[in-house]
Amino acid sequence: MSDQRLPLAFAASPDMSHIDRQPALVLTGGAAPDGFAVVRHAGSAAVAQAGACSCCRVPSDLVTVLRRLVIDRARGDIDMSAVLVVGEAADLPRLAQDALADPFIAARYVVGAAR
Repeated sequence: MSDQRLPLAFAASPDMSHIDRQPALVLTGGAAPDGFAVVRHAGSAAVAQAGACSCCRVPSDLVTVLRRLVIDRARGDIDMSAVLVVGEAADLPRLAQDALADPFIAARYVVGAAR
């Protein structure tokens, strides 16, 4: 069985020169550049509830947006092949950890270079 998870990358800038396919862009702040399949905003993505298990935690904006992107893609509402999350460099490890702590996200995305 092949891995059907979507590529998920975290970056400090929306540079898509290394991305070969049409990605979706999730911004945790700032303005959206052109050239992405879909752009979503997760304004309070950096706010997570530390200490709660993943099943009891209220999802952050980032987790909510990543869930919605997978659902919209499965329905055929959007055409994307990867997701790029852009945020402050210092916040990226925490954002990735928060996102992948959610079982739904971990089962549907693979972190790495979005190619």
